[in-house]
Amino acid sequence: DSLIVSLQSPPPTTKSMKSLVFLSLLQLMLMPALVVAQTTESKINDLQNSEAILESSAVVFADTNSYQTQARTAAVTNLSNPSDIQIINYYALACIYYATNGVANPRTEDIIPGNILPMWKNEEKEWIATSDYCTWYGITCDINLNVIAIDLHENDIYGAWPNEVVLLKNSLQLLELYNNAFLYSIDPDWLNSMGELKYLFIGITSFTHTGIPEALSGCKNLIELDCSKSFWRDGPIPASAFDNLDSLEYLDLGDNAYTNDGENAVPANLSNLSTLTNLYLDNVKFTPNPLTLDFLSQLPVLFEFWADFTEFDGGIPSSIGLVATLSSFSCTYCDLDGTIPTEIGNTSINRLWLYANKLTGTIPWQLNNSNLMYLFLEENNLGGSVPASICAQTTSSLKGLGVDCQADGSVTCTCCTCCGESCGNLEDSTVAPTAASTAAQTAAPTAAPTGGGGYCFSGDSEVEVKNKGPVKMTDLAIGDVVKVADNTF
Repeated sequence: DSLIVSLQSPPPTTKSMKSLVFLSLLQLMLMPALVVAQTTESKINDLQNSEAILESSAVVFADTNSYQTQARTAAVTNLSNPSDIQIINYYALACIYYATNGVANPRTEDIIPGNILPMWKNEEKEWIATSDYCTWYGITCDINLNVIAIDLHENDIYGAWPNEVVLLKNSLQLLELYNNAFLYSIDPDWLNSMGELKYLFIGITSFTHTGIPEALSGCKNLIELDCSKSFWRDGPIPASAFDNLDSLEYLDLGDNAYTNDGENAVPANLSNLSTLTNLYLDNVKFTPNPLTLDFLSQLPVLFEFWADFTEFDGGIPSSIGLVATLSSFSCTYCDLDGTIPTEIGNTSINRLWLYANKLTGTIPWQLNNSNLMYLFLEENNLGGSVPASICAQTTSSLKGLGVDCQADGSVTCTCCTCCGESCGNLEDSTVAPTAASTAAQTAAPTAAPTGGGGYCFSGDSEVEVKNKGPVKMTDLAIGDVVKVADNTF
């Protein structure tokens, strides 16, 4: 329009004509960028309105300081000619960043009110500024640029976990938030939409719900769940929470408290998990009724069960012999009584920790598994002697054997590696592994440690291999799934 000259007007000068042409060309050059920005912004508005669980775009973008507004601004600023996939993934991740990076929440206000909160510990500067979100710290994408893994464990994440993660519902397979003690979430309904999620680790976080949320059942492909020492507690473990979880193999509910009564009977609700291989109930308080161990016989492929410092009613049932796959069993300080059933020999037990209970009778010779590695039975009311067939294992696989064989002990043993307190297990449990800290659950979890750590391995060092047990480094095979420092495979 600026090039149209009225016939009644005097002809423009050459200089003014050049200026008009330049301005017109500049407008034409800027127009694509403006269109892209408007398109990105409008698509994000549509995304915000696309899921029922999300607040509407009219609400969140009216607040110029909302994390959604900050995320949208970052996307418009940093994305150049983005595809729909790039807009969805960038915006969802940017929402996580702005919602949890140095942001207060109800938990921090209760514990450390008014404090200046730290920013993310690891590589936070890589986020947002670069448009290639697949290179951001903790992010893994597939070949189509969809986010399939978010690993932000021990990263000093605060704030409240944003529901916008549901925008990744068609691709996200791993969400690792372990040991971000002040990361808060009170609305678990976003889990209803996460049908592709396979691994969910929220142990030692401030994720809050009265018991295990029923929304968990939406994660129909879930394989591993760790919600130990979180605030998913003080309520039931409903069977409905595990509906559709037909692939669940690993479950850590440790360091929490749950309801166990007629309406919400925990054993019945867990017994439908037919694929479960690893179950951890360390330091759990069940009220008003303690659990019995009868439900274990209904977990047909259970490989490992640890429940140290959790009170049980009764002892070890003879039906445990029905779980042929059971290899690792740790129930120390659990108030177990009765005898060690001979049927335990029908399992694959090679690691057994039962010290500090009220067990009576003698040590069954049926424990002479040719692969027996650890057997600790001290501080019980057992009598007799350690069977010769078990002693014979000390020349091969058996690396640790402890009973009450001290001078004033009640068990005779000529082959034990330690006796009673000398085993170092009592009071300060250090030998039997635990799936989570055995310290009592406090009013709020403590902040994540700031120091690093690691392991130094040699070829003869052993690591824990899923469904195999301890394996030397030199004997590892391609495809072996190995347990790492946070007790996950």
